Parts: sequence; C-alpha cells; structure tokens
Amino acid sequence: VWMTEHYINSNLSGDDWSNAMNAAKEINDCMSAGWGAYVWWYVMRSYGPISESGNIQKLGYVMAQYARYIRPGYTKISCTENPSTGIYVTAYKSGSKIVVVAINQNSSEVYLPFNLNGATVSGFTSYTTTGSSNLVPGNVSISGSVFGTTLSGMSITTLVSD
Repeated sequence: VWMTEHYINSNLSGDDWSNAMNAAKEINDCMSAGWGAYVWWYVMRSYGPISESGNIQKLGYVMAQYARYIRPGYTKISCTENPSTGIYVTAYKSGSKIVVVAINQNSSEVYLPFNLNGATVSGFTSYTTTGSSNLVPGNVSISGSVFGTTLSGMSITTLVSD
C-alpha cells in the first residue's frame, strides 16, 4: 500500500515547523500501518518540501529524516511504536544496517532508551531536525544491546547504525 495525494494542511507553509511536525506524524502513522511508501505529489510548492524558489523547507528536512536514510531494500522491523506520550518510533533494516526514526511531539526533551533484540551494531549516527536546525549529526554509543538518546523537544531524529 502506498500513500499519495494527501496532506494535512496545504494552507500553511512547508517552512512552518508545527505543520512539518504534523506531516512527520502522518508519515510515521503510514509506516506504522505497514504502508510501503509515502509519496509526495508536488515537490515545489509553498506547502511542499521545496519552495517555488528552490529552497528546502522544514517539510523537506522532515521527509529527509526518512527518505535519506531508509533506502530501497529496507524493511520495517518491529519496535515499540509509542513508547511514551508524544513519542513515535519506527525502525527499518537492510542486512546488518538498522535505521530508527523517532518523533518527539513534546515541548521538552525526552530520553529514549532502546534494547536491541537479535541485532548487533557498534553504534549509531544520529541526525536531528528541529524548528531551528536541520539534520544535525551526532553520535550514539551502544553497550551490548542497550543504548539511548535524548530527543530534543518538538523534533525528529533518525538513528543510522554504523
């Protein structure tokens, strides 16, 4: 199943952070429901991922949190999809590579613990987008199968295994 030609609010700018966070939750919900793709119809629009002048908007960075790291051949894997209020997570795997996308709809930061089952990774590179930053890289170390990361308030973070 693919999702296409739906959007929450085309009256708002693609650079509106609240609007972009709503789209992040919609993408998460589609992937959690087992959909194989989330397809955006108009790329260059005032409410789209790229403005008419060719600039990447907040919506584009939100979409990149998925599309840049979850590539063809990846499959969705099991995870706790709503580990706490306002936190939404999906996870994907291709071979030994794992990608986790976590959304924090809360205004304050939240520490999110993980425990890997049936997988071994040495660490993760994180990429976070907030209302004031785009795809900021970081590192997440892992001890055995246990690790965690702090999610900034109102953010979307992608973890890519090393």
